Amino acid sequence: MLITLGIIGVVAAMTLPSLIANHQEKTTVSQLKKAYSTLSNALLLAINEYGTLDQWELTPSGNGSDVTGAENFYNKISPYMSILSNCKNKGGCFYDGTYNTLRTKKEQFGGSASNFYTFTIADGTAIAIWAAQTCDTNPDTNCAVLFVDTNGKKKPNTTGRDAFWFRVKNNRIVPYGTTDEEFQSCAYIDGTYPSRSCTAWVLYNENLDYLHCKDLSWNGKKKCK
Repeated sequence: MLITLGIIGVVAAMTLPSLIANHQEKTTVSQLKKAYSTLSNALLLAINEYGTLDQWELTPSGNGSDVTGAENFYNKISPYMSILSNCKNKGGCFYDGTYNTLRTKKEQFGGSASNFYTFTIADGTAIAIWAAQTCDTNPDTNCAVLFVDTNGKKKPNTTGRDAFWFRVKNNRIVPYGTTDEEFQSCAYIDGTYPSRSCTAWVLYNENLDYLHCKDLSWNGKKKCK
């Protein structure tokens, strides 16, 4: 009896961490899809009322503390979301330190960055807005960038795990890492923006399997198993 219980305990110790990690990843997928839907719906409703983004006076955020353009974006979309906290560019909505990437480089975002306009929505998701340099009538122009942490200040505070990037075009929100971009930069290349391109993979393939195997691609294998 004791031997049997011991074997059960060993098996449980071996399998439980994997089960917990799998559950956490599924939760991340669900939270990211919900955030993407919430933001996209809010943007479409705001466009219906105010016109496309080239009419929103999205002056660029730059590297300083002037977030007028990002605040204008927030003011247009926020009525269509359930806002929990509006931290503006003062910090408090995100983890205060610099975020990690899946590789050796640090992310170019910190929770106290004064050139991002930040807020949280009702489910605890934290969102940061950075207004881009140009926003015109071209549907492919980047008007803003969004940084989304699906579990707010909680760990791991790492792009590709719980934090993800989006581009805001003139009339839609587009996840980083779509099929016309290099998926490898999601997890395996320590380039300028490592792990930013994981967003589209998570949304469309509904997994974070790039954390566990290296033979995935848009045109081939999309799951480890």
